[in-house]
Amino acid sequence: MEAQAITKVLGGRKVLGKAVRKPGDLTQLAREGLPARSVTMLARRLHLS
Repeated sequence: MEAQAITKVLGGRKVLGKAVRKPGDLTQLAREGLPARSVTMLARRLHLS
């Protein structure tokens, strides 16, 4: 899965607070800690909420 597709599922730039253009950007964001709202967005996408 492409980093941009994962970013979209997690709520995009608006939720993540920065643009993710390559896998390394997503890795760095995960290391820094994903915003709590990104979990909510993932749950919605998976129809869990």
